[in-house]
Amino acid sequence: MVSQLVTIRYDGSDWVVEGSVGGTMDTFPGAVVDRPIPAGTPQFNLTFTPGASPVAKDVLAFVLMGASDDADRQKRLLFGDSDRRSTEANPG
Repeated sequence: MVSQLVTIRYDGSDWVVEGSVGGTMDTFPGAVVDRPIPAGTPQFNLTFTPGASPVAKDVLAFVLMGASDDADRQKRLLFGDSDRRSTEANPG
């Protein structure tokens, strides 16, 4: 699996799934359940229910992290500029 930012945006008629590495990965008109994305060699399965009145340019985003050899190790989620990490979120 490739690490990448995934966005799901509404273009006015369909929801478009795009990866920062893979480009357009899928499109669909409404709710989906356990949909493999992308279809050929899935990187994830998506369950998605849009609100009642989506508006063009509605968007959500998440990150896929590639496999690594550090299973069972605490990770850090960092926010901010790549040179200066200004905010850090740590679990409990």
